[in-house]
Amino acid sequence: MSQEKTENITGHGYDLILRNISLPYRENPAYAVEIATKRLSLCGFGTKGAKIHKRSVDARKKEDIRFVYSVLAHTDRKPSERVLERLDAVCDSGSVRCPQCGDEILRAPITVAGFGPCGMFAALALARAGYRPIVFERGENIDRRKEKVEKFFETGLLDPDSNIQFGAGGAGTFSDGKLVTRINDPLGREVLETFYSFGAPESI
Repeated sequence: MSQEKTENITGHGYDLILRNISLPYRENPAYAVEIATKRLSLCGFGTKGAKIHKRSVDARKKEDIRFVYSVLAHTDRKPSERVLERLDAVCDSGSVRCPQCGDEILRAPITVAGFGPCGMFAALALARAGYRPIVFERGENIDRRKEKVEKFFETGLLDPDSNIQFGAGGAGTFSDGKLVTRINDPLGREVLETFYSFGAPESI
C-alpha cells in the first residue's frame, strides 16, 4: 500500500489500528482507548482522536474471560515499520483499492452471474464506477428461498432452481461463515461499512 493511500484524507496525519489490547470482560472499554493512547505517547506520537475499532472475546480460560480490542487512532505522523511492530499496529488504508476503469466503449452491458456476496459487491463496485451492470440469479429472493429450504428439510422436496445453493444471498445465507471469516482482510471492514450505510446497526 502506498503512502498516499495510507494518509488520512480528512487532514494531516495517519489512522492506525492498535491491536490485541486484552482486558477483563467487566473492564470499561474506554480503558482500551486509554491504553492505546498511552502506547502511542510512549513512542512519541500525539493522538488526534481514538475509538474502539473492533472487539472480540477470548474465552480460552473459563476463569479469565476477556475482551480483546483493536483501537483506531489518528496520529500526527506515520510511524516507521519498526515502531508499528513495537505498537502491534497497522496503518488503516481507509478504503479499498478499486480497479481502474478502461477507455473502450462497451458493446454490451456488463453482466454479473449470481447474487451471492461476491455478486452483490461486484455489482456494487461496478455501479459506483458508473456502470449499470445486469445481475443474473437463478434462485429467488431470501424470503422465498427460506420457505423452499425449510420445505426441503421437512419433506425432502427439492426445488432445483431455488434452494440452499441458488438464490439471492448465495449459499452463505444458510451458513454461519466460520470457515472463512477473513477477519484480518481489509475488505472485511469495507463489507461491514457498506452494510451499515444501507441500514445495518452500528454494532456490526
